[in-house]
Amino acid sequence: MLKIESVTKSFRKKKVLNNITLNVKPGEVVALAGPNGVGKTTLLNLIAGISSINEGSVTIDSIPLKNYLRRNRGIGYFQQDFLFFNHRTFADQLNLFFDLAGYSKIQKEEFLERWISDMNLQPHYKEKIKNLSHGTVVKLNFLQTIIGSPEILLFDEPFSGLDVEQTILVRKYLRKIKTQSGIAIISSHDLHLLDNGLCNRFVFLQDGEIVRSLSEKEIQENYMTIVCSEDESEKLYKKLFGLHYNAKVIDIGEPEVKIVVECKTKEIKNLAKKEAGSLRIIERSDTKDIYRLFVTS
Repeated sequence: MLKIESVTKSFRKKKVLNNITLNVKPGEVVALAGPNGVGKTTLLNLIAGISSINEGSVTIDSIPLKNYLRRNRGIGYFQQDFLFFNHRTFADQLNLFFDLAGYSKIQKEEFLERWISDMNLQPHYKEKIKNLSHGTVVKLNFLQTIIGSPEILLFDEPFSGLDVEQTILVRKYLRKIKTQSGIAIISSHDLHLLDNGLCNRFVFLQDGEIVRSLSEKEIQENYMTIVCSEDESEKLYKKLFGLHYNAKVIDIGEPEVKIVVECKTKEIKNLAKKEAGSLRIIERSDTKDIYRLFVTS
């Protein structure tokens, strides 16, 4: 288990993370969501051991992070701005990571056979890094992250630059983590790519703090979205506010307006039908809509 306990991080007296506590069990894929500057990348850097912790602790299977990192290459990290050696070829860079992971010749061949074809990388295998497109460098970044089958995988905006087919391939790989007792933490603005059963849990951050941590089950059972006209939404929202429900009106100005509600009861559904005759009820709110309920950009 990955345990992050009361972690605080500051840069030049500015607190970037404040009292972050998060436990991630084997088989969990966790999404970090929040606007730019709330500390998502900083948190990933702390877990990877790249940045030091001011207060609190990070342990993996009850082992302090520093000791864990000395013993094995148990963490793979997809950094958004990973720096490769531009004068090296794609193949040279992969071989460097193969050697760091202690791969045998057979292991290298098996890895390449599986991924080079699937990610359409044959034409670029002998090219120098400096001549590759952004999308191809993203694929290389993904491959270096998973070499060695790390127990813990960290991803910072992994879908940026990937086409539709490669995005599906990466999502399939992440889904397998659930059945292989691995751990993955993903920071992404593309919340729709993390939805639909990919992530077990969504952690929403604001101003360096966790404002809500929700499992897929909690989202399914406790959140609903009401879609209606703008005029109807105003009346309905006032009613919900008066009854002390946590709700937020979003997508104002569109042909239809959404109201996300942190509750799913017959009372709310009946109230919605009474106040908004042209409504539609979405039984399971999109994660990006729940995000807007708790986080302000």
